[in-house]
Amino acid sequence: MRRQNSLYLPTDDSDGISEVEGPVNSNVEHKSLVSRKRKIPNVLKVQKSKFACSNERRELIHESLAKLISMNQLPISFCSSIGFKNCMAVVEPNYKVCKQEAMKARINRLKKLVETKIRGNLHQTKSIVCTTDGWSSLSQDSYITVTAHTIDLHWNVSSYTLSTHEMEERHTAENLAIQLGNTFNEWEVNSSHSCCHRQC
Repeated sequence: MRRQNSLYLPTDDSDGISEVEGPVNSNVEHKSLVSRKRKIPNVLKVQKSKFACSNERRELIHESLAKLISMNQLPISFCSSIGFKNCMAVVEPNYKVCKQEAMKARINRLKKLVETKIRGNLHQTKSIVCTTDGWSSLSQDSYITVTAHTIDLHWNVSSYTLSTHEMEERHTAENLAIQLGNTFNEWEVNSSHSCCHRQC
Protein backbone atom coordinates (compact mmCIF):
# COMPACT_ATOMS: atom_id res chain seq x y z
CA MET A 1 0.00 0.00 0.00
CA ARG A 2 1.35 3.44 -0.93
CA ARG A 3 2.00 5.96 1.76
CA GLN A 4 3.19 9.23 0.26
CA ASN A 5 2.45 12.11 2.60
CA SER A 6 -1.09 10.77 2.85
CA LEU A 7 -3.84 10.56 5.44
CA TYR A 8 -6.01 7.50 6.12
CA LEU A 9 -9.70 8.27 6.76
CA PRO A 10 -12.65 5.96 7.58
CA THR A 11 -15.04 5.31 4.71
CA ASP A 12 -17.96 3.03 3.93
CA ASP A 13 -15.60 0.35 2.52
CA SER A 14 -15.29 -3.01 4.19
CA ASP A 15 -11.93 -2.19 5.73
CA GLY A 16 -13.10 1.26 6.74
CA ILE A 17 -9.87 2.95 5.47
CA SER A 18 -9.16 5.08 2.41
CA GLU A 19 -6.03 6.87 1.31
CA VAL A 20 -6.08 10.60 0.64
CA GLU A 21 -3.15 12.06 -1.29
CA GLY A 22 -1.58 15.38 -0.41
CA PRO A 23 -0.15 17.10 2.62
CA VAL A 24 -1.62 16.30 6.00
CA ASN A 25 -3.69 19.16 7.32
CA SER A 26 -4.68 19.49 10.96
CA ASN A 27 -8.18 20.65 9.96
CA VAL A 28 -8.69 17.55 7.81
CA GLU A 29 -7.49 15.34 10.62
CA HIS A 30 -9.89 17.02 13.07
CA LYS A 31 -12.84 16.60 10.69
CA SER A 32 -12.02 12.93 10.19
CA LEU A 33 -12.08 12.31 13.94
CA VAL A 34 -15.41 14.10 14.30
CA SER A 35 -16.85 12.12 11.41
CA ARG A 36 -15.64 8.89 12.95
CA LYS A 37 -17.24 9.70 16.31
CA ARG A 38 -20.56 10.49 14.67
CA LYS A 39 -20.69 7.14 12.89
CA ILE A 40 -20.35 4.98 16.01
CA PRO A 41 -23.79 5.67 17.59
CA ASN A 42 -25.54 4.90 14.30
CA VAL A 43 -23.83 1.51 14.12
CA LEU A 44 -24.85 0.73 17.71
CA LYS A 45 -28.47 1.63 16.97
CA VAL A 46 -28.52 -0.72 13.99
CA GLN A 47 -27.09 -3.57 16.08
CA LYS A 48 -29.57 -2.94 18.90
CA SER A 49 -32.57 -3.10 16.60
CA LYS A 50 -31.15 -6.08 14.72
CA PHE A 51 -30.74 -8.20 17.86
CA ALA A 52 -33.88 -7.06 19.69
CA CYS A 53 -35.17 -9.53 22.29
CA SER A 54 -38.64 -10.71 21.28
CA ASN A 55 -41.45 -11.25 23.77
CA GLU A 56 -41.31 -15.02 23.21
CA ARG A 57 -37.58 -15.19 23.91
CA ARG A 58 -37.91 -12.89 26.93
CA GLU A 59 -40.55 -15.19 28.41
CA LEU A 60 -38.34 -18.25 27.80
CA ILE A 61 -35.52 -16.52 29.69
CA HIS A 62 -37.91 -15.70 32.54
CA GLU A 63 -39.03 -19.34 32.82
CA SER A 64 -35.45 -20.62 32.62
CA LEU A 65 -34.40 -18.18 35.35
CA ALA A 66 -37.26 -19.40 37.57
CA LYS A 67 -35.99 -22.99 37.18
CA LEU A 68 -32.42 -21.88 37.91
CA ILE A 69 -33.45 -20.16 41.14
CA SER A 70 -35.57 -23.14 42.25
CA MET A 71 -33.13 -25.93 41.41
CA ASN A 72 -30.07 -24.17 42.88
CA GLN A 73 -31.96 -22.69 45.86
CA LEU A 74 -30.92 -19.14 45.00
CA PRO A 75 -32.55 -16.03 46.49
CA ILE A 76 -35.13 -14.35 44.28
CA SER A 77 -33.04 -11.17 44.48
CA PHE A 78 -30.52 -12.99 42.25
CA CYS A 79 -32.47 -11.91 39.16
CA SER A 80 -31.79 -8.24 40.00
CA SER A 81 -28.17 -8.69 41.11
CA ILE A 82 -25.36 -6.83 39.37
CA GLY A 83 -23.60 -10.06 38.41
CA PHE A 84 -26.68 -11.44 36.65
CA LYS A 85 -27.27 -8.15 34.85
CA ASN A 86 -23.67 -8.11 33.64
CA CYS A 87 -24.02 -11.68 32.41
CA MET A 88 -27.24 -10.96 30.52
CA ALA A 89 -25.68 -7.83 29.01
CA VAL A 90 -23.36 -10.21 27.16
CA VAL A 91 -25.79 -13.07 26.49
CA GLU A 92 -28.86 -10.96 25.61
CA PRO A 93 -28.09 -7.20 25.69
CA ASN A 94 -31.73 -6.18 25.13
CA TYR A 95 -33.17 -8.45 27.85
CA LYS A 96 -35.28 -6.59 30.41
CA VAL A 97 -34.76 -8.04 33.89
CA CYS A 98 -37.85 -9.58 35.47
CA LYS A 99 -39.11 -7.93 38.66
CA GLN A 100 -39.00 -9.94 41.89
CA GLU A 101 -42.79 -10.06 42.33
CA ALA A 102 -43.22 -11.40 38.80
CA MET A 103 -40.47 -13.95 39.43
CA LYS A 104 -42.26 -15.12 42.61
CA ALA A 105 -45.41 -15.74 40.58
CA ARG A 106 -43.46 -17.80 38.03
CA ILE A 107 -41.80 -19.87 40.77
CA ASN A 108 -45.19 -20.57 42.38
CA ARG A 109 -46.58 -21.75 39.03
CA LEU A 110 -43.53 -23.96 38.58
CA LYS A 111 -44.05 -25.36 42.10
CA LYS A 112 -47.64 -26.34 41.30
CA LEU A 113 -46.58 -28.07 38.08
CA VAL A 114 -43.92 -30.10 39.93
CA GLU A 115 -46.37 -31.02 42.71
CA THR A 116 -48.93 -32.20 40.16
CA LYS A 117 -46.33 -34.38 38.46
CA ILE A 118 -45.19 -35.90 41.77
CA ARG A 119 -48.77 -36.64 42.83
CA GLY A 120 -49.38 -38.43 39.55
CA ASN A 121 -46.26 -40.56 39.99
CA LEU A 122 -47.17 -41.44 43.58
CA HIS A 123 -50.71 -42.46 42.62
CA GLN A 124 -49.39 -44.77 39.90
CA THR A 125 -47.07 -46.56 42.33
CA LYS A 126 -48.32 -49.64 44.15
CA SER A 127 -46.02 -49.25 47.16
CA ILE A 128 -44.05 -46.36 48.63
CA VAL A 129 -41.13 -46.38 51.06
CA CYS A 130 -40.71 -43.24 53.16
CA THR A 131 -37.72 -42.17 55.21
CA THR A 132 -37.72 -39.53 57.93
CA ASP A 133 -34.73 -37.47 58.91
CA GLY A 134 -34.61 -35.35 62.05
CA TRP A 135 -32.06 -32.56 62.02
CA SER A 136 -31.26 -29.21 63.59
CA SER A 137 -30.38 -25.88 61.98
CA LEU A 138 -27.45 -23.66 62.97
CA SER A 139 -29.82 -21.80 65.28
CA GLN A 140 -30.71 -25.15 66.94
CA ASP A 141 -34.23 -25.28 65.51
CA SER A 142 -35.46 -28.85 65.12
CA TYR A 143 -36.90 -30.07 61.80
CA ILE A 144 -38.16 -33.28 60.25
CA THR A 145 -37.95 -34.14 56.55
CA VAL A 146 -40.07 -36.84 54.91
CA THR A 147 -38.82 -38.38 51.64
CA ALA A 148 -40.75 -40.86 49.48
CA HIS A 149 -38.95 -43.53 47.43
CA THR A 150 -40.64 -45.41 44.58
CA ILE A 151 -39.88 -47.91 41.82
CA ASP A 152 -42.03 -47.75 38.71
CA LEU A 153 -42.98 -50.54 36.29
CA HIS A 154 -39.74 -49.97 34.34
CA TRP A 155 -37.62 -50.34 37.49
CA ASN A 156 -36.74 -46.66 37.62
CA VAL A 157 -35.99 -45.47 41.16
CA SER A 158 -37.28 -42.02 42.15
CA SER A 159 -37.11 -40.03 45.37
CA TYR A 160 -39.29 -37.07 46.31
CA THR A 161 -38.94 -34.76 49.30
CA LEU A 162 -42.54 -34.46 50.45
CA SER A 163 -42.15 -32.11 53.40
CA THR A 164 -39.79 -30.37 55.78
CA HIS A 165 -41.53 -29.16 58.93
CA GLU A 166 -40.33 -27.62 62.14
CA MET A 167 -40.82 -30.05 65.01
CA GLU A 168 -40.61 -28.60 68.49
CA GLU A 169 -41.91 -31.78 70.12
CA ARG A 170 -39.70 -34.69 71.09
CA HIS A 171 -39.03 -37.16 68.29
CA THR A 172 -41.07 -39.93 69.86
CA ALA A 173 -42.99 -42.57 67.90
CA GLU A 174 -46.30 -40.87 68.62
CA ASN A 175 -45.14 -37.43 67.47
CA LEU A 176 -43.48 -38.87 64.37
CA ALA A 177 -46.69 -40.73 63.50
CA ILE A 178 -48.62 -37.44 63.65
CA GLN A 179 -46.14 -35.72 61.34
CA LEU A 180 -46.23 -38.61 58.88
CA GLY A 181 -50.02 -38.68 58.92
CA ASN A 182 -50.17 -34.97 58.11
CA THR A 183 -47.71 -35.42 55.24
CA PHE A 184 -49.59 -38.42 53.82
CA ASN A 185 -52.87 -36.52 53.94
CA GLU A 186 -51.32 -33.52 52.23
CA TRP A 187 -50.02 -35.65 49.36
CA GLU A 188 -53.02 -38.02 49.32
CA VAL A 189 -50.85 -41.06 49.98
CA ASN A 190 -52.52 -44.22 51.26
CA SER A 191 -50.64 -45.14 54.43
CA SER A 192 -51.59 -48.81 54.01
CA HIS A 193 -49.44 -48.94 50.84
CA SER A 194 -46.34 -47.42 52.42
CA CYS A 195 -43.77 -48.18 55.06
CA CYS A 196 -41.42 -45.83 56.90
CA HIS A 197 -37.84 -45.90 58.10
CA ARG A 198 -36.33 -43.34 60.43
CA GLN A 199 -32.81 -42.10 59.81
CA CYS A 200 -31.00 -41.24 63.04
